[in-house]
Amino acid sequence: VFSPLMSLTLPRIFHYGKTGGFIFFCANEGQPFHLWFLWQLIIFVIFTAILRFFYLGVVGVAGRLRRIGLRA
Repeated sequence: VFSPLMSLTLPRIFHYGKTGGFIFFCANEGQPFHLWFLWQLIIFVIFTAILRFFYLGVVGVAGRLRRIGLRA
């Protein structure tokens, strides 16, 4: 599930960890470059939360339709 996301973000995050040349939300001054994996973790958490939100919406709608007899 996360392969497309990893293939898009991991090379940039490795580059950031190696050189510090990745500007995300703020300047790179004084940032600890050895914590590059935290950016990857934040991206995974946000992506998972978005997927869970959509999944629960679909499951909720399907359950409501099933209760009123519109879907078997």
